[in-house]
Amino acid sequence: MSVAENNAGEMLREALFRSGIPTKALAAETHYSVDAYYSAMNGKRKIPQDARNKIASVSILAGLAVAAEATGYKLFSFVTGDRHPQALIRRVEKEDQEADAALKEIPFLLLDKNGPEDLSESDLERLRNAGQETCDRIRADLNLICEMDDTYRLGLIDYLIEKEKTANPAVR
Repeated sequence: MSVAENNAGEMLREALFRSGIPTKALAAETHYSVDAYYSAMNGKRKIPQDARNKIASVSILAGLAVAAEATGYKLFSFVTGDRHPQALIRRVEKEDQEADAALKEIPFLLLDKNGPEDLSESDLERLRNAGQETCDRIRADLNLICEMDDTYRLGLIDYLIEKEKTANPAVR
């Protein structure tokens, strides 16, 4: 399993395919042409700006496509290969172990250190590695959540876009 050399357009195409929403219906709802969507899916244009919120609400993968295009971060990339939830769970476990191992010594490393000038090159490299391992863990988690929601229709997209509820029920 590897991180895809995919782009936001490929991720959008996969998201629409998985959701079962016809491109024509999405185009009509967002007032963009079908050609605009096909161009975005083929990497010839950006995802329509005014339609990004609607697209992101289609599925978690569609939201990842929007985020990937907006930021360019590979954090939001789609992992290719075996997408079965069991395989993705094993990947999450592997990435968790690697990130946990990299993060284990970081609290002591940063003790009494306020900025990069307080760290040696070796310390910076260990800190950078911990950050990269953490990003890999987050990417694995996002892919697992995406796959579980698409496969089992868990409604996690509603949970993710729901506005924060007031903690105190007396305050309304």
